[in-house]
Amino acid sequence: MTRYLRANDDTPRCEHGVLLSPNGASVVVGSEAWFSWLSEPAHTKFYFADAGNGCTLRRETRGENQYWYAYARRGGKLRKAYLGSALNLNLERLCRVARQLTSEPQPVSPTRAAPHSRQTAPDLLIVKLHEPMLPARFVARPGLTAQLNAALNVPLALLIAPAGYGKSTLLAEWLAQLRSQSSTKIAWLALDANDNDPVRFWRYVLAALERIHPGLATEALALLQAGQPADAMLISLINWIAATPAAAIVLVLDDYHMIEAPGIQASMATLLTYSPPNLHVVLSTRTSPNLPLARLRVQSQLIELKTADLRFNQAEIARFLREVMQLQIPPDELAALERSTEGWVAGIQLLALAQIQGADTLPRSTAQGYYHLRDYLADEVFARLDPTLRAFLLDSSVVDRFCVSLCTALHPDGPPAQQMLDQIERAHMFLVPLDPQRSWFRYHHLFSKFLREQLARYPAERLARLHSQAARWFDAHGLTREAITHALASGDHAYAGQLIGGAAEQQVRQGEVLTLHGWLEALPREQVWNSAELSIWYTWTLTLTRQFAEAEPWLRRIEQLNVAPAAAPDRPAQLGQVAVVRATIAAAQGDLAATIRYAEVALTTLPPRELVLRSVVALNLGLAQAAVGNPIEASATLTEALELSCECAHYFTYASAAFYLGRLYCNQGRLRAATSLLRSAYRHLTAHDQLLAREQLNIALAEILCMQQQFDAAEQLLGVALPLLEHSGFNTVYALGCLMQARIHTAHGAMAQAHTCLAAAEAAAPHLAELATWRVYIENNEYPFAPSEPLTSREHEVLALIAEGLSDAAIAQQLGIAVGTARWHTKRILAKLGVSNRTQAALAAHERHTGQNP
Repeated sequence: MTRYLRANDDTPRCEHGVLLSPNGASVVVGSEAWFSWLSEPAHTKFYFADAGNGCTLRRETRGENQYWYAYARRGGKLRKAYLGSALNLNLERLCRVARQLTSEPQPVSPTRAAPHSRQTAPDLLIVKLHEPMLPARFVARPGLTAQLNAALNVPLALLIAPAGYGKSTLLAEWLAQLRSQSSTKIAWLALDANDNDPVRFWRYVLAALERIHPGLATEALALLQAGQPADAMLISLINWIAATPAAAIVLVLDDYHMIEAPGIQASMATLLTYSPPNLHVVLSTRTSPNLPLARLRVQSQLIELKTADLRFNQAEIARFLREVMQLQIPPDELAALERSTEGWVAGIQLLALAQIQGADTLPRSTAQGYYHLRDYLADEVFARLDPTLRAFLLDSSVVDRFCVSLCTALHPDGPPAQQMLDQIERAHMFLVPLDPQRSWFRYHHLFSKFLREQLARYPAERLARLHSQAARWFDAHGLTREAITHALASGDHAYAGQLIGGAAEQQVRQGEVLTLHGWLEALPREQVWNSAELSIWYTWTLTLTRQFAEAEPWLRRIEQLNVAPAAAPDRPAQLGQVAVVRATIAAAQGDLAATIRYAEVALTTLPPRELVLRSVVALNLGLAQAAVGNPIEASATLTEALELSCECAHYFTYASAAFYLGRLYCNQGRLRAATSLLRSAYRHLTAHDQLLAREQLNIALAEILCMQQQFDAAEQLLGVALPLLEHSGFNTVYALGCLMQARIHTAHGAMAQAHTCLAAAEAAAPHLAELATWRVYIENNEYPFAPSEPLTSREHEVLALIAEGLSDAAIAQQLGIAVGTARWHTKRILAKLGVSNRTQAALAAHERHTGQNP
């Protein structure tokens, strides 16, 4: 039975969408009175119930801000959910949160035989998100874990040392202590070379955070996959982490030296610069990362453990050999071993393995690292192994991670794979389990490197065969990225091309364009050139990375392939995508006529199933139609974009279509229709937790309120929306919001603040059309609302056409006058009506005629 965190009799109760206060007053959820009630300082708590689900809502202070949280008790445990500002407390959101807090938790099935879990995106390896397993026998290092505890007081901690110095084991020991001693949440990510795509890197980071706090990174992930700038995603993530009630969140990135992409380094620097106090990043790396370390050191915001800190001393060496390797070394040899290895634990383990294998002599020194041991290992360790075990080690080393099933596919003719893995583990040969179920493993990086060097000495056909077997296993198990990597390594370009073609759309949808571009570049150029399917995806990678000139010959080539007699059956889809690409390039270059021409072709040619592409094209077409003065066509096209994006749940396109359609209605003086549309879209986006996307709509609603001179209400909306949109990448929308604030300050005579807001708008969108008019008014310290002399009959005609949304050029054509004359009439009308733009002119004229707002 569900138990709620029940309120006492004095607590207001909200049931069936109505809040009932102890004094008998009632307030409907979502009404103006509701939000007014929530804003009262005395109202900090109420109880909400719906369909058998209940929770207590509390307003809590975090720093200088106040946020609402929901609480409910389930199975003896208190659950908590973040709702944010009072504006988020609509009926849909409250019902959903109550269900989430009081519903049965979903069982998590083990992933013993599965390479990934459906808890994360299917193309992400969940095994990369598992913390390292603490070995059954290891040397505890309390001094170092005590130093790592200081990481909870700084934004960044670094473990910098070459391979084999025990970084992962030390982290495993420290994290196990944290879990047992505190409420710290720990997110782990093991990195590899494939993670140098910025979008993929952050998808993995967000997936790691989602595992410890479901919902924490939902909005950031939506921004990332919508193609928004990394800063927009990071600001969203930072804000959500800051509002999270966890005492501390530790994000560990293992093998960070694998990350070389400048874009990732820059975004990591941003994360560290604006890191909230409850986020602590730990990097395990072989080299010093390209991050603002000097600044962090000066500010005492950095903890560092380096090679000298991680070296084993004599006592630790003795314990390692005795307790882990089960060897007894005479005391007089310990000092020599410390000198020869300089405390390098991997070197100590390799020498111990050699002694176990019966080596007659030991090398004089391993202090300079792996290369001084390589030949010795080959002769004194590897050569002494059973040939069957040697073959298994070599075959399985071709992949970065392996399970029993994969090892069987790679080495089908030997003993059972599980038996071989058990034998390797008993021999202490650097086998590292990667998940609690011990279903996935890897070799220690040094040992893996050694095995691959040995494998490279074998015939190339053997290596190609292993890569081919790995590719087909990964493909069969839904791990397409790994399948493509090994298919390319095998030299089977036909198979690799087939896999790339099948994965391309998903890569583009996820924003991993650079990865797709790299795959296509790895194929022979002739193969891509002669394939319409691969060519269109290559063209998309060029377009989305703004290589427009390079894209043009590929577009012509696709058109040639699609007029050939043997053209593919999906010819309309490919030609439709060509039109989409051309429309995208034209829009980016400001060519409105070409944008309209190609977008219309795309909507005619694209198959009906291509909902996402059709919605994006319709949005761009509608904006271009509005810009050239065709409001009727623009209204119909933006409505189509709104409907298509709603159907395919493409929320950022949906929000943009609603925003611009609402503004188009305003330009036509249809304020009621605009308000209804924007509020409906706002509710829809809120219901789907698209909190940032919906804030665009608050800017449009604030503009309507400014037109009606309801400045206080407009300022309230802007106060919530602008901080969220400032770094979101929606520059035009943010600039319009700043302009709204400038208008309000001007109306109140606060000219200094008006100038500041105007400057912010100009910095965000310097080409915004409204800037010039408002710059003049603000510089003259005036807000022209008072009506002037009456309009002439011609001006009444022009005003009627302005109200229909026509441009000066369209008005001139309609009335048979010069465009310059139409512009002159428009200026006169604005001055006489005492307004600053065409929208306000249409509204003022309507009010004069009817005495009310439309």
